[in-house]
Amino acid sequence: MSRVLAVAACLRDEGKIHDTACIPPRRWKLELAGFWKDEVGSRMNYKPSRPRHSAKELRSIVDHSWHVDPRFGLMMELGFSLRLGQVRLSRRSDLDLQAGTFTVHGDGKKEGAVIQLNEVQLEAVQKALGGYLRVLEAIEADYHLFPGGRLRQAVAHVDDGPCSRMVIGKWFRLAEKLAGVAHVPGRAAYGLRRQAVDGTEELQVSDRARQIAGGGRTSRRPTPSMPTSSRSGP
Repeated sequence: MSRVLAVAACLRDEGKIHDTACIPPRRWKLELAGFWKDEVGSRMNYKPSRPRHSAKELRSIVDHSWHVDPRFGLMMELGFSLRLGQVRLSRRSDLDLQAGTFTVHGDGKKEGAVIQLNEVQLEAVQKALGGYLRVLEAIEADYHLFPGGRLRQAVAHVDDGPCSRMVIGKWFRLAEKLAGVAHVPGRAAYGLRRQAVDGTEELQVSDRARQIAGGGRTSRRPTPSMPTSSRSGP
């Protein structure tokens, strides 16, 4: 507004506009501030939409993810409470079977996390290592846990990199469909992560545990969390 009024002053000096044109009131800044507070500010006092799945829907989607693709099954078992965009980059060295831990590394400003695997997750890991990952496991290489491309080619003898975010989105929608869960735009894996955070709050666990579940810097919101440790070997 100040720049508009400055241009108007120049135009008046050059006789381009009338001498009384575009003369602001003396208290125009206060009036503008009042408009912002009353009109614009009121619109900004809203609660952001945070759609989430129910605990029953969460478990059903994770269970049906194995029927979509075994890579997605393992991904969901290990990382439904984390950011799948980071989980997809995980490698074999991020699994420490002796310690029973799974490391998810940071991505830019999104920090990573080290989670302690429960019995269900450890069983899922063994199922994958003896299943779709058995060929890669046999060559003792530090391969991607969720290789991209057609499954048979991806795990045959070469590791061309992780699966894409687009593929994960397709897998998720299919898992929802198989689980009989209605697709809500904008919910996706975020809805599972929110449910995971809600679960830790209901159990009244520590803030640190809530950070891991939500993948967040703080226990207040589900954005990435704990600094990662060094990678543990296979």
